[in-house]
Amino acid sequence: MTLLVALVLVGRDKPALGQTQEPAAANPAEPAADNQDLSQRYRFVERYSATDDPTKPELLTQYQVGFRETIKVTREKPQGAPDHDHVSTQCIYTERVAKLVKGGLVTEVVRHYDKVNSKTSLDIPQYKTKPLEGLTVLYRLQPRSLPQVVCLTPDRQLRQQEYIGVVQESFLPALASILPRKPGRVGDTWPVPREAAWALLGETPTEEDYDLTAEILEVRKSGAGPSMVAVIAVKGQLVVPEGPSGINAQLQFTFLPSAGTAPSRARTDSETTKDQASGTPGGPGGRVEGSIDAKGYISKASLAQEITAPLPGNDGRFKQTIRLERVLERRPAGQAGEVAVPLEVPNPEPVADIKNSWLIYDDPQGRFHLLHPQELRVANSYPDGGIDLLERRPDGQDAIQVSLNAKTGDPQRDRLAADPIQEKKQLEDEWKRRGEKVVPGPSGWLPETDWSEFKRKVFRIEAALIPATDGSSSNERIYLDRYLVQFTRNEVLKVTAMTTREPHVQFRETAESIVRSFEFGPSESSLPAAPTRAPTTPPTRAPTTPRPR
Repeated sequence: MTLLVALVLVGRDKPALGQTQEPAAANPAEPAADNQDLSQRYRFVERYSATDDPTKPELLTQYQVGFRETIKVTREKPQGAPDHDHVSTQCIYTERVAKLVKGGLVTEVVRHYDKVNSKTSLDIPQYKTKPLEGLTVLYRLQPRSLPQVVCLTPDRQLRQQEYIGVVQESFLPALASILPRKPGRVGDTWPVPREAAWALLGETPTEEDYDLTAEILEVRKSGAGPSMVAVIAVKGQLVVPEGPSGINAQLQFTFLPSAGTAPSRARTDSETTKDQASGTPGGPGGRVEGSIDAKGYISKASLAQEITAPLPGNDGRFKQTIRLERVLERRPAGQAGEVAVPLEVPNPEPVADIKNSWLIYDDPQGRFHLLHPQELRVANSYPDGGIDLLERRPDGQDAIQVSLNAKTGDPQRDRLAADPIQEKKQLEDEWKRRGEKVVPGPSGWLPETDWSEFKRKVFRIEAALIPATDGSSSNERIYLDRYLVQFTRNEVLKVTAMTTREPHVQFRETAESIVRSFEFGPSESSLPAAPTRAPTTPPTRAPTTPRPR
């Protein structure tokens, strides 16, 4: 699954886009048969509804999706054969539309994972319950952020890997944004919006070096019935967080043609097709003469994606290549006469909270686990026990670092590491050494009545860091809370929370909820796993201070 790519990636310098070429298609087009007139224009329409309407069979309300995915990672080495890792996944899930907004855009769906099987060469924790299988979630789009996933299955907490797997899958209702915005013929091409690329890839490419184009390859009959299939290719290059990426994809749009002309849909100024320059004849009211309403749905999508990036060190001579192949097919509920049990849409809508939306993070070596909000994503994990959580917002950043104090074997050093007064002094010395302008806040032990049930004592140090400016006045601050957590088993945990939020108290409460959730050992839903391979270049332990944006 795409979620496991992060486990085999290592740090890298930013590569040039020219290092990646378009890969071969994951699933080549089927042989052409009963192809239609090349001059015929089709207006592709995919529409959804949150309620069943037998009088409008073209509306999609509930459907079943099956997909298979393979990820192969190759890392070159100075000596010997390259290292290889792979992950393969097969999955079947049922999805139902839960909410639409004006214009027919689907913003929420309920999804149930019926069956999930995966294999991997990676050493990762083994769970008592298969990841995702049997899980029902509410998938909710959010502006300028990753989707929110709310768990609807009682007594089950979302895992970090499950959440990444859900949000990095292709989101079918949004794939329709790849379709042409005006009636098109075989051979017509148009640019694919970045938002549509997100629906296909599960991640948003950068604006820089973005070049993705779609083309109608063919329109043909589908079997012996009246339905037809349009094959649309999507090719090009773009940049995703892992590096430059070549894309080669195909969509199959199944529809029943309807007679008569249809008004063309509004299109963006940037959209062009091959027939624009010649002056397409138009009918009254903006109609395109001879176009056919193709009301249907994307029934199949295949994707081949290849990402090549230099490994750190060695002046970029050695590279890492990630190749992803994904094929998914969709079948509307009730197709072929079968009876589909409707998924239940929760009413009222559930409010995301710690119980139904926070994620379990399990240390790969089974030393600890904790819960964290979805918006705080794991930016780094460390072999000696710890993680960095980061959220990038339009108006700033939030960061939380969780770090286990490793035992040194020296009783005096270990005692000093657990001393909150010594911790405060070291922090103040560090600020002074770096020339930081700091407004100190209160420090001290948090009320024992709030923490005794969790069997830990917590010391908090508060401060506000004022970033250096170019001389202009600025009220921006970085609020810092440093926690020293002492456990009854003589273990010590350090937690550093930094935010540019105003006010910052709510983020502090989030950090303290993470501290409450921290427990030693694996979570109840996982089993200990063998230690994972150390990365080629271990990341630095120094946390990145978020700067106002």
